[in-house]
Amino acid sequence: MTRIRSQKVVRVFLPIIFLSFADHALAEETRSRKEMIKRIQAITTQLESRLQMTQKIEVSIVPVEARMLSVQRIRNASGNGELFLISLDRTFLEGLTETELTAALAHELGHVWIFSHHPYLQTEALANEIAVRAVSRDDLKTLYGKLWVHLGTAGNLQAVLGDTTR
Repeated sequence: MTRIRSQKVVRVFLPIIFLSFADHALAEETRSRKEMIKRIQAITTQLESRLQMTQKIEVSIVPVEARMLSVQRIRNASGNGELFLISLDRTFLEGLTETELTAALAHELGHVWIFSHHPYLQTEALANEIAVRAVSRDDLKTLYGKLWVHLGTAGNLQAVLGDTTR
């Protein structure tokens, strides 16, 4: 009878066990990411309805987004169709409540709305003016507070939200 040495067993089976656990963790992360994107897409669809928007919008969670959220217009190869892609910084996203996420998406949809109606008038304040058609000004204030803390900067609510006495 041949005796199996423990070092040999470790060298053979440890990588297999490690890969098995790593594969399971990756599958969990992928499932959780897909669920998060579905949740974000559902919120986006609700906001599009409130804002009476017909543009094609997709969302993506990215490892790093310098602005925490951004939107970009993407034209298809034929040049006659387009979609708007909202990218969300994964770390920032994980720290948002449902209300803050909704406010952030409303703001980004504000940019899409502006682009579709007045493409040369893009400002943060105007995007927020559109956003308050779907979310409250207080929700946007909370979101900006969290954004500025996350970025380690200070901001001016009056500059981004306009007159706060309304």
